[in-house]
Amino acid sequence: MTIFFSNQFKEKNFLKILTYKKNIILDFGCGLGVWNKKKLSNKIHKIFLYDKNKEVVSLTKKNYKKCKKIFFINKKHFFNKKKFFKKNKVNIILMNSVIQYINRNDLKNLILMFEKCVSEKKYKIIITDIPIYSRFIEIFLLLFFNFSRFVDAIKLIFNFSYHKTLFYKNNIDMKFIEKKFAIKKCENLNNFIFRKTLILTKND
Repeated sequence: MTIFFSNQFKEKNFLKILTYKKNIILDFGCGLGVWNKKKLSNKIHKIFLYDKNKEVVSLTKKNYKKCKKIFFINKKHFFNKKKFFKKNKVNIILMNSVIQYINRNDLKNLILMFEKCVSEKKYKIIITDIPIYSRFIEIFLLLFFNFSRFVDAIKLIFNFSYHKTLFYKNNIDMKFIEKKFAIKKCENLNNFIFRKTLILTKND
């Protein structure tokens, strides 16, 4: 099993993106979690956490067991995707530091699923930590600009299961997305300046 290190998520910058007073968030590919377990902003009404790695979810549940605003979901909740999104009124989908492990076609299908199933008229898909460089160039840059994350990256290099993970860059079909969403590029919401964040907004 590979457990990726928790990123330094800029929650204050994330909150500035939220336009509703009470937002319901799906954190897709949540990993170990980036949320403040002691106190969440009043702008956050609920957070649904999803990750396909069951062992990671087990650790994350222990971390957030006292947080009443956070709920865990699995594939069964997505069996009827439209029902899930309509019932829970999700208006923010966060994909934080996860798309680099999803190939281009699967990512396109995932975004298409969100586009078809989310019932809220105005919603956002926030994609963070999008790679600009290859994995090895990133590690080299981290040595000079983010040494603590460089150390984490070196640890992963010696993790055998990590070598099995595929790493994708330029895997976003921008022409496809531009037809369906308004797109805004902004500073990365994670503390890694050599990656970027995209905000996809659906207004109809």
